[in-house]
Amino acid sequence: MSKLKPDELSNIDYIPPEEDWMDVPVQMKKGMYCHGASENSLRTVGFPNPRQWSSSETNWKLPENRQEIILKGMAERLEKYRSFHIFMDICVR
Repeated sequence: MSKLKPDELSNIDYIPPEEDWMDVPVQMKKGMYCHGASENSLRTVGFPNPRQWSSSETNWKLPENRQEIILKGMAERLEKYRSFHIFMDICVR
């Protein structure tokens, strides 16, 4: 809940910031991102590459062929799920 009063909320500054939004450094703080499942949970459901990791790590230890894995998975789902195919046609184009 905002601690600002209604009259303070209506005071909008329409002047754009000096720096471009792409120049603002990303700050990853605890609680701002989702955490992956535990290694045991991933292994139980048969996920590939189960391991302990954290979103805040700089090296996520992803497999070297991750792009191939992702593209193959997307191709399989495009054939299997009509809804995914429609989503890709409409939203991604």
